[in-house]
Amino acid sequence: MASSDSQTRLSLLVIGLLVIFAPAFFVLLTLEFLILSGDLLLSDVTPLSLLELYLLDLVFLLVFAYGVYRITSWTFEHRLPSVLDTLESTEDDSDANDTQSNDNR
Repeated sequence: MASSDSQTRLSLLVIGLLVIFAPAFFVLLTLEFLILSGDLLLSDVTPLSLLELYLLDLVFLLVFAYGVYRITSWTFEHRLPSVLDTLESTEDDSDANDTQSNDNR
């Protein structure tokens, strides 16, 4: 029981670190692209603009993650049971056909 608790804490820690550092990584990629393309000079970057970019990336990441979560939960609640029922009925029909073909021999 203690190992599952530590695994849960570790996974929460990893998720938290990803939420914190993923936007920073995207900010660095954005700045790198703008600097290499010549659209931005490094001297034009202020701490306030870095903070704005970070917060925007954080908001976009959270909105995207929430959208993926909602779509996934909706799929599991509404679409998955009907697909599983269809698969079960298909398997039952094929089992019945196999049984009938074996009886006919």
